[in-house]
Amino acid sequence: MCAGSSLLCSTWRLEQHCKSSALLFSCAFCPRTKTSFPMITRQRKTYKIFWVDDDPFFLNWIIPQVTDQTCFTVHICTNARTALYTIGTASPDIILTNLVMPGMCGLEMIAAIRHQSPSIPIVVVSNRFNDCDKLAAFEAGADCFLSKAGVNGEVIIAGILPYLNRKD
Repeated sequence: MCAGSSLLCSTWRLEQHCKSSALLFSCAFCPRTKTSFPMITRQRKTYKIFWVDDDPFFLNWIIPQVTDQTCFTVHICTNARTALYTIGTASPDIILTNLVMPGMCGLEMIAAIRHQSPSIPIVVVSNRFNDCDKLAAFEAGADCFLSKAGVNGEVIIAGILPYLNRKD
């Protein structure tokens, strides 16, 4: 520490978040010695995303964009039936789902999740984005609807953060 001199502090977020936790750093600066040093001030929660989609090309493209920039862990299910079975034990913070999948469709899965776990936020990420599909998703219990067209990791994060922040 700097004796006889006040420390100037600024807060900044570490740009490269680790996959298991995000750290908020403070940088203390001593004017007398003109040195600064980072200090960990708190650790943020890692959020668990449960992503249900049968499109491996989309998932292989989008998941790294989400997990490399933030502290999310992503559990992937490729069909709705497996997702319903797994949700109870996975305890996700949020569920992202497609609407069109083999076997059980996304709308049926959303309704079943609402019956099983009514407080988990559900975000639909789908190529089907006409008004009828959006309305059906909201009626089934979806909280948000994002189109796959033009979506990237930043859009996904912006779309889900309001729901995750409500849980904290």
